[in-house]
Amino acid sequence: MKRLKHLLGGKNRQRILEALARRKSYYLAKTRKGRDQRIIDAYMNSNRCRKLNIGCGDNVLAGWLNSDILDVTDQKIFLDAREALPFPDESFHFIYSEHLLEHLEHAEGCIHLKECFRTLKPNGVLRISTPDLAFLIRFYEEDTAENREYLKWATSYYWKLSRFYKALVVNHYMKSWGHKFIYDFQLLGETCIWAGFHFVKKETVGESEFSELRNIESHGSIIGDKWNRMESLVIEAEKVPEEDHISLP
Repeated sequence: MKRLKHLLGGKNRQRILEALARRKSYYLAKTRKGRDQRIIDAYMNSNRCRKLNIGCGDNVLAGWLNSDILDVTDQKIFLDAREALPFPDESFHFIYSEHLLEHLEHAEGCIHLKECFRTLKPNGVLRISTPDLAFLIRFYEEDTAENREYLKWATSYYWKLSRFYKALVVNHYMKSWGHKFIYDFQLLGETCIWAGFHFVKKETVGESEFSELRNIESHGSIIGDKWNRMESLVIEAEKVPEEDHISLP
């Protein structure tokens, strides 16, 4: 009985619930495969500018083909970002994901970025928002008023503790909530280039030179805009003709 309680307690319980939810999603995906294809076909036929939102969660965007691995509804199709994307080459003008990439192992992330490149049209743009390793290092090393405020907020918000430890925040940031791999800009940018993209630039939450990619983040509605901007690494990678040279601003 003690062993059973241990297996069903804490993080183990969360992992079991996530596994069950994922299994349910896979089962439902099989039963609704035809419906998903009809949603995809209807979207492709009715939108000249085609935009794919991967791992959308509750952030269902109007005018986008929304997808997720969990809680699939009539508003979003089933999609497992670890697998080949179920679309032909050059299907989309824009692809977007927010706080998805960190849930993939690095090797899985490489494959995913390669698939994003494949399914984007020439001059298409990939936008990614993901936790920023550089922020985490600055937070740990620098004693600033903002970092002290973040430490107090994170500790009380996530763990309801009255004593604050940077090491606690760092460890959870790296491993909790299903996180598997955290990027900095250099690694994410070079991984995008490895996947085929030629231009990668750092962006700001909510901002983009492309109107389609402005103000589409939703993580700030959960943790607050201030902390979302502090935590997040946002990049845009463009698929351009081969003759254009590689650049990492």
